Amino acid sequence: MKMSWMSLITILTLSCLFSPRSYAELPRRALELELEAVTGVSGYEIQVIRILENNKRKPPVLFKIKTTTWRAKLVPGRYELRVRSLDSREVPGEWSESQDFIVKLPPATLTKPSTDEVVMSDQTEKEKVNFQWQPVEGAEKYKLRILDSKGSMVLETMEKDSSVRVELPVGKTYSWILIPVMPGDLEGEANEPANPFQLHGGKLKPPKIGAVDDTNTEDFEWAEHSLADEFSIKIEKRDLKGNWIAHYEANKISGTKHKTDKILPTGKYRVLLSCVSKMWQESEFSMKEFSTRDLGTRAPAAIEQIKAEASYDSKSRIFAVASYYFSSIDFSSKNADVGNETKFNAISGTGRLGVGTWFGDDSKWGALLTADLSGIQIANSGSTQTSTYASAAILGVYRMRLESIGQLRFYMGLDYKELPETVKKPGSQIQIVQRKITTAGPSLGVGFYHGFSQNIGIQFNLGLRHSTLGLSTPESARSALGISPNGGNNGATDSSGHGSNIGRVSYQGGVLGSLKLKTGLVGFLGYVYRVENAAYTTTSGSRGIGDNSVSLTGHYLNLMLEYGF
Repeated sequence: MKMSWMSLITILTLSCLFSPRSYAELPRRALELELEAVTGVSGYEIQVIRILENNKRKPPVLFKIKTTTWRAKLVPGRYELRVRSLDSREVPGEWSESQDFIVKLPPATLTKPSTDEVVMSDQTEKEKVNFQWQPVEGAEKYKLRILDSKGSMVLETMEKDSSVRVELPVGKTYSWILIPVMPGDLEGEANEPANPFQLHGGKLKPPKIGAVDDTNTEDFEWAEHSLADEFSIKIEKRDLKGNWIAHYEANKISGTKHKTDKILPTGKYRVLLSCVSKMWQESEFSMKEFSTRDLGTRAPAAIEQIKAEASYDSKSRIFAVASYYFSSIDFSSKNADVGNETKFNAISGTGRLGVGTWFGDDSKWGALLTADLSGIQIANSGSTQTSTYASAAILGVYRMRLESIGQLRFYMGLDYKELPETVKKPGSQIQIVQRKITTAGPSLGVGFYHGFSQNIGIQFNLGLRHSTLGLSTPESARSALGISPNGGNNGATDSSGHGSNIGRVSYQGGVLGSLKLKTGLVGFLGYVYRVENAAYTTTSGSRGIGDNSVSLTGHYLNLMLEYGF
């Protein structure tokens, strides 16, 4: 008769260390089979057949039991089992359907990494981790599975030896499962994955400190760091000997902001910031220097003034400027050589580049070097011709802070300038020959800066220049007009004073709004009125001694950028 039966329950046995032997010599493992009771029977017979590789079968072994529980010890491997009952006369009934089952190899004993071990690494990306375990008798190979902290499988590999090195990303928690595998790919019992270990990474990258205003600030900010758990901050002050002295320190800071509990008196400082993590080595300190400025008071109004300077001051020892002037200008040129005057309106543009420095972190003195290139479009004999001319200046700068008002800057130095000259033949249109008056002289300027906030401000400026020294005059160009050259060239004069320079004053004034575009970069936009003059004396003109002069007057749109390094 047929009968039903319960599934097998395997009981683990202890494995021992030795070289693989035949199946018959392997330690047996205890198992238990629970049958469903059948009424009116005197017992049961159980037939077990060992199935070898290539599906070969050993002769069946018969077990006879009186109860519904069968306990036995079998060598690990694959088996086929069937059951039948015995009636009161012990006559057997029909066999049940055959059932396959596997007596598994016992789990391996894991040795490295051990449970809760911390594996240290100097790497910031991946590290090779050594996995070791005790060999299991009867195992042909081992299946290794590595899981992440959420239980998801990171990788799976099959190994023949009892150790392997596996490359894993650092800064994470892992656990691992090992399954011994018998010939025929019969998997044994896996260890429970209750063996987590931590793979610590190398040093974190230092955090990026945000902008530090040169003020008596108590607030510091830095960029988010995806791997950091907390931050440490130090503030050091430089003494008169140039040594850095500890002024403030705080640890275990969360977030990306920190407010100190110490006032920073006027002086030179640096802030040091590092980040720490449970899974990474502490980073090096990132560092940024800053100054608190001396206004003679630390009142809130003074502090607000310093903050407002950010709207017009890049606050760096070395800075660069770039500007562009654009306008429709009035051009006038008088020429005694031919005895006439030309006047017209033209489009003009001027580009300027400059570099400057302050002679200390909070020095009142500095220097500025600029170079300009200008162009003017002139209608010439029915066509349009562009004439270019250059200028340059080297200036000393002095800045004066006006408490609660703003800042004055004074400029003084030497200026080199070229201006184009045009002439007109009698009865003809304007004739341009590459004629330039080149002069040099002192330059003075003053600018007033006021900030409405940390981002928006205003600037007023005035400038004067005197063409004291004539470097060259365009007398040599007269031959192009059919007039014989007859005066001193390149600013030289003879006994009659031919070719001498006449000093003329150029000036400008303007107002510009300022906007801090980002830390260290300030933009200016506004209006500038400029008048540029130059002249020289000639005695070769049709009317005798006379002045040759040039004047350019324009209402300019001025765009300027200042960037602090």
